[in-house]
Amino acid sequence: MTDPLRSVCERWELPDPVFGADELAGWPAGAVEALASTGILAETTAATSVRCDACEQDHVERVIPLDTLGRPRRWFLRCPDSGRVTVDPFRLRRWVVQGDRFAARVADAAGVAGGVVELVPGRAWRLGKLSVAGRPRVILLCRGLTWSDGGGLVARVPALGSPATVLLVPAVMPVRAAWGAGTMPPVVLLTDLLTLSGPGLAFDRDLLTDSLSAGGRPPVKSATVRFPTPAGATWADLTLQVGAEHLTATVGAVTKTHTFAEVGFADLRREHAPDKVWALLRLFAIHFGTLPSRPGGAAGVQGAVKQTVLDLSRRLRNLFHLDGRPFQHVSRVKEYRTRFHITPLGKMKFPVPPGCGWEHLTLTEIEPGALEITVEHPAGADAGWSRRVYFRAVGLADEHDTPTPVGRTLKDVLRNSGRVRVTAGDGDLLRLNRWLSDSFQLPAPFDVRSAGRLWVTRFTAASRFGSDGQN
Repeated sequence: MTDPLRSVCERWELPDPVFGADELAGWPAGAVEALASTGILAETTAATSVRCDACEQDHVERVIPLDTLGRPRRWFLRCPDSGRVTVDPFRLRRWVVQGDRFAARVADAAGVAGGVVELVPGRAWRLGKLSVAGRPRVILLCRGLTWSDGGGLVARVPALGSPATVLLVPAVMPVRAAWGAGTMPPVVLLTDLLTLSGPGLAFDRDLLTDSLSAGGRPPVKSATVRFPTPAGATWADLTLQVGAEHLTATVGAVTKTHTFAEVGFADLRREHAPDKVWALLRLFAIHFGTLPSRPGGAAGVQGAVKQTVLDLSRRLRNLFHLDGRPFQHVSRVKEYRTRFHITPLGKMKFPVPPGCGWEHLTLTEIEPGALEITVEHPAGADAGWSRRVYFRAVGLADEHDTPTPVGRTLKDVLRNSGRVRVTAGDGDLLRLNRWLSDSFQLPAPFDVRSAGRLWVTRFTAASRFGSDGQN
């Protein structure tokens, strides 16, 4: 799905930011009119050449007018294969991005004070002042900092060397070299901050604050693929299945599988390894789209969760080109929730660290359908880990959270402190035995006693529900 505002920002990075009618044909209905109503787009001189649509040679030809007495003017082009080809006059229309109007609309949407001042014609604007995270900032908007004269533009605008400045650029991050030995201010992309909202623009102040808290927009690793999202799709139409190294994405009838590197999640410091943002995406998958926002929360998220979610949001928007935010923060319960469907891909395993065995594991039923796994490493607390796992994520419950026979058996084991009496033909207990060994890659999770009729777990089994707890 084409994002019109993103397309405008990307085109504005070019010296001649003009759209032809053919390019705009793939935009959502009403998008051109909405941007024209804001003044960001304005119709300009008609095209004098267009691409031939009568053959498969992909050639561009000059348009020739044809005047006939008593009839409106018509246009055609000459095609080597098809001869004279009539050209729809609509295809000759063109629209240009108006920099001054765009800068003014951004200032209005951001709510900056002081009025817009053009510092360098067509290249740099002072939008005004804005309080960000309780600190006053000067907001500048520049285009073309990646052009050959980018360093000269920095020299012409002294405020670009001030740490009190926030620099907004349309769609391409400038390189540090443009500042030479000077100070490069925090830089944020308009493609991250702006969305179309009715007849105007919406500016994401929260995202701006989050970006500045990390010293500016962190570089996003480049993806080598772009998902062919169908026109009209929303985040609610997306389903992701995420595994250790692959994800499968489905939107409508389109399904694609890619590696973490292909979708821009490679760790640049480690060869052939995903980064921490991929790890967060996997946590969302394990927890079916809901994650505590508290650092070190029950889901096992460590560090600056908010900033990592922000980075993940950017990458998903770049991959799927969908409007709006992919995540919702529910402050009442301190959780992030995906606006799309997400599940784990493949069978999950929980190999324990070297030197650990069943005696270092605790499995606790913390709520119906949820299990907390804790590993207490002999080397100390820093070497262990704890994570929450949902029964449905590991195949112990169906999509409605109804436990499978093996899932019910595990609940019985946990609610009886790891002791279970075996009856003849108890195949579910044997299947649980295999599931535990396979999932943790450890042998013999049970001690067998009393002539084989009593099985006792080698790990610590617990439940926040009694033996008569409800499923």
